[in-house]
Amino acid sequence: ANESIQTLVMHPSDSSTLYAGTSTLGLVKTVNAGESWQQLTTSGSILAFAIHPQDTDKLIASRGNQIFLSTDGGEVWSLTFTNQTTQAISDLQFDPLNTQRVYASSLSGDIFVSDDSAKSWSSLQTFDDPVTSIHLHRGRPNLLMAVTTGDGVFRSTDRGLTWENVTETIQKPFD
Repeated sequence: ANESIQTLVMHPSDSSTLYAGTSTLGLVKTVNAGESWQQLTTSGSILAFAIHPQDTDKLIASRGNQIFLSTDGGEVWSLTFTNQTTQAISDLQFDPLNTQRVYASSLSGDIFVSDDSAKSWSSLQTFDDPVTSIHLHRGRPNLLMAVTTGDGVFRSTDRGLTWENVTETIQKPFD
C-alpha cells in the first residue's frame, strides 16, 4: 500500500537529509536523498513538521491536535502542547531570526506562539476559518502570512499582533 505524505521538509544544511510526515507511519527520515528511510515515531499522522534553523537536532512535529518536541534529532519526543479544540495543528514554523520563537497554526482557526523553543504555548490570533499554513519571511521577521480556508490570506507586519486580509489584493490583477 502507498503511504500518504502529509509534509516533506529538507534539512537546512544537508540536502541528502529529508523528513516526511506520513498519514500512518508517523515521521520518517532519510539521510541518502530518499534511497532508504527510518521511522522516527512509532505511528500516527504527522501533518506538520519543522527543524530548528541552527540546532538541527531540535525538531517539532504535530500529530492531530498535539505538538511534540525532540532535542536529540528525533530519538525521544515529548508532548509540549494540546490544542483544546481538538482540531489538528496544520503548520509549524521557527522564526528565522529569533529561533526561540515558534509559530503553530491549526484547523480550529488559531495561531499559537511559543517563545521558549516550543516548550510552552499561548494563543496569538483566532480566525473564523481553519488556518492551513503560516509563512515567515526570512529577511523580514515581523512579516507573517496566514492562509485560511474561507477568508483567504492574512498579513501581519508586527509579528502577529494585528492582521489584515489581503486576499482582495491577490484577486485584483485578475478581475
